[in-house]
Amino acid sequence: MIKRIPESILRTENGNVVYNNFTLIIVDNFVELEAACKAAKFKNKSDSEYGVQWGEIWDCFNSIHKGNSDKNKDIVTTAKKVANMVLEIEPELEQRKIWTSAEISDVWCAGAIAEDHPEPCFLRKKAVKEPAQGKGEGAYRIIINTDHTWHVSPQQGAITMGAIILVLAQYSPVEIWIQQGWMGRSPMDGITLFPIHRGHIYNPSNLWFWLGDNRKDFVFSYLINHRLFNRTSSGVSTIPALPCDLYLSSMQVGSSKFSKEDLATYVAKTCKNILFPAKSHDF
Repeated sequence: MIKRIPESILRTENGNVVYNNFTLIIVDNFVELEAACKAAKFKNKSDSEYGVQWGEIWDCFNSIHKGNSDKNKDIVTTAKKVANMVLEIEPELEQRKIWTSAEISDVWCAGAIAEDHPEPCFLRKKAVKEPAQGKGEGAYRIIINTDHTWHVSPQQGAITMGAIILVLAQYSPVEIWIQQGWMGRSPMDGITLFPIHRGHIYNPSNLWFWLGDNRKDFVFSYLINHRLFNRTSSGVSTIPALPCDLYLSSMQVGSSKFSKEDLATYVAKTCKNILFPAKSHDF
C-alpha cells in the first residue's frame, strides 16, 4: 500500500517544528514501489528538464537486486568478521543464552524426563542488562537518507551496515528504510519512505546501491518522486520522518584508510547506543 499523508508536521525530538505542510508518502513494501513504476509505464524517453532517461529506473532496480557482483562475496565475509570483532571489543553486546533447570517449561530434556528428574525442563535466565526495545514494529528500525553524499565507499558502507545488522539481529529483527526528501512549496513536495528489509538475516551486499551508487539520488530518487509522485522541488530532508533507532545521512568511520578495526569501533559504539542507551538524569 502507498499512503499519502498531506499537511504533515515533522518535529525534532525536542519538539521544534522542522517541516510544516508537506506530503509524507509511505510505501509499505519495496515490491509495491517497483510495481508502481511498472504500472506507470516508465519508458526510455528523456526527461525534458534534466535529460534523465526514464528507462534508467530499470537499471537502478537491477543494481538494487544484484548488488555488485565483483564485491558481493567480500562484503558478506568482511561484515561477519567485523561483527565478530565488535563482540570482542564490547563483550556485553553478545547475547548469551543462560539457562537454569525448571519443573515446567517449553524447553525440556527427554533423558531427564525418562530418568524422572524433578526438574527436567529449562528456563532462560533474564539477562543482567535488558536491551532497549526497537522503535520499529517489533524490530530495530534503521533509516538511511539518500539525499546526502556519504563519506565512505559503497563497499565500506555495506560492510559497516551489514555488521550493525548482524549485531542487532541477535536481539530482534531489523528494519531498513530508505528516506528521500524533495522539499519545497508545492503541496505535493515532501518526504518518501519505503522499507527494503525486515528480518534477522540480510545480505549486506544489497546495500551497495543505497550507500554509494551515483544514481541513488539524481536518477532513482528523482524519477520516483518527480515522475511517480509528482513532486516538483529539490530541497533535502534532514531529520527522520519516522521514529527510528538509527538515522544515517552520512557515515564518518575513522581514518581515511577505513581499516576493519575502524569499522568495528564505529559499529560497536553505534550498537551500544542502540541496545544499551545511556539514561539521562534530571537534576
